[in-house]
Amino acid sequence: MDGRVARIAGVAAVGLALTSCSDPPGPAPAMPAPDIPEDAIAYDELRSTAQRPFPFTDDCAQISPEVAQQAGLAGEMETLDDALLDGCVLDAGADQPFGWLGVHGVRPSNDPDDDTAGESAFEGEWRGGSWTQGHFERSILLDRYYAVTTFDGENGSASCNVVVDTGSQRALEFIGYLEEEAGRAKHAEIFDDQYSSEPSDRDALETFVSEHCPAVREAAEVLLTEAIDPGGGSLATELK
Repeated sequence: MDGRVARIAGVAAVGLALTSCSDPPGPAPAMPAPDIPEDAIAYDELRSTAQRPFPFTDDCAQISPEVAQQAGLAGEMETLDDALLDGCVLDAGADQPFGWLGVHGVRPSNDPDDDTAGESAFEGEWRGGSWTQGHFERSILLDRYYAVTTFDGENGSASCNVVVDTGSQRALEFIGYLEEEAGRAKHAEIFDDQYSSEPSDRDALETFVSEHCPAVREAAEVLLTEAIDPGGGSLATELK
């Protein structure tokens, strides 16, 4: 896998993260996108300005079957055009631990009662906004992107979600979806019941994360580099 993956995982993310009074390490945004030092994961603040145009087109137009196969996927894909969720869903094929890889844009909150209102979509994610079900992990992808990995056990299934800061107001999310039957089975291993939001078997949760999340990250790296955002990064100021 290209690039280092520096991590703060689980509860340690809250204990080790530095306060907003501390300036995060790293260069100023520029072109080409500069590298982000690995110790940046210990800081709640980001160096990105969230002023860059969003690089993803919210469909499958940027991703060729050849690039999908280079990412370890089957090469078949479908554009989603739903009021609640759009983007591209790619068939993972037989070699991946997940069944489908979803690529979706995440919009900033417009809810005035939301703590993240007025921020970019990624800022709240970086501070643990989606960490509600037992796994939260900060990382630096490809040396150039702030990223957060979380576990999602909603709707009676299980998935690994990787959210990436592209230096834009919107964030980019990669989701490793399981096939329906496999998702229900994994959810039953981790939770006491379908509606529980707190994992009952943390060993099963961490096994799921270790088996699924690295593959989602690796596919995300190839799709970012070869299709969606070549030459980009969280500290990039323009589209290449």
